[in-house]
Amino acid sequence: MTCLRDAVPGEYLFDPFCGCGTSLLAARLKGLSCAGIETNPVAVAIARAKAAPATPEAVMVRAAELLATADTRERLPEGPFWQHCFSPEVLHAVCRFRTHFSKRITTGTDRVLCALLLGVLHGPNDSIPGLSNKMPASYAPSQEALLAYWTTNRLSPPEINVLEVLEKRANYLLSTPLNKVNSRVIHGDSRKQAPYRSLSGVDRVITSPPYFGLNSFLHDQWLRNWFLGNSKGTECLLDQTDTETYARDLARVWRQCASVCRPGATLVIRFGGVPGVQGVVPRTLLEDSLALADSGWKTLRCKPVFRKTNAPPALPFRPPAARPANEFELYGRLET
Repeated sequence: MTCLRDAVPGEYLFDPFCGCGTSLLAARLKGLSCAGIETNPVAVAIARAKAAPATPEAVMVRAAELLATADTRERLPEGPFWQHCFSPEVLHAVCRFRTHFSKRITTGTDRVLCALLLGVLHGPNDSIPGLSNKMPASYAPSQEALLAYWTTNRLSPPEINVLEVLEKRANYLLSTPLNKVNSRVIHGDSRKQAPYRSLSGVDRVITSPPYFGLNSFLHDQWLRNWFLGNSKGTECLLDQTDTETYARDLARVWRQCASVCRPGATLVIRFGGVPGVQGVVPRTLLEDSLALADSGWKTLRCKPVFRKTNAPPALPFRPPAARPANEFELYGRLET
């Protein structure tokens, strides 16, 4: 993350829309203490794992223990989808893990193991091993679409060893120890005061709020939400009724951020437009929200973000969201 090039030990980073914890992981790699707020339970589980210390050996011991001791009284899901999604042995293993992780995730090792399972729940896809029949790695199409694809192409769920799949991912992702820093992820609404009560002394705010027009992250993560025991999950909490309402909601977040920052704290926001949403100028919308906050944030500069063109999807499923357009990074500073 280039905006952390000049970061020095002792600084404190905060992300009010931390998602799966990319900014928090970048802070940890730089040895910075960090905190984030997120509403989506799947993203919270993954982000918390990125902040947790764990070794591949400890994760695999815990995985074997849960498979051997988990409560098996929970009824397995039934129907054509589940029969085509997972082999019988894999479905039993997934449900044993689900019995535990849908109730409690407390230790660092459990957090990492849960995130690894969320990562391999979809797949296999390309070179990434997975537990399910062939499907996209980052999102889950509807049961009907997946079932139609599998049956039309005569695809069967793989007969695999769950522990072997987990061991490959654990060795790949955890082989290099990360810096031990104070890092936390708060499951809450970043517009409200409550999640901020334990925060103070923030030096850097680095974030990317949900773009206007991109207001649903639930339907494409339904399988991972099922694994965590969430019947509905959580929608994006920013009100996107119209641009004025959205800007006011976003202003509440910038106001809360300012309340926990040191004077002179820096601000980096990645933002952009959503194809198909007409009459919205992303930079104007973002700057309006900062002005409405009226909390001392001053815009210093903006620069465009250039991304490489993605390769066409390998599977015939339409992604849940169009690729953002006209993305930029806004740099600011808190002046009080």
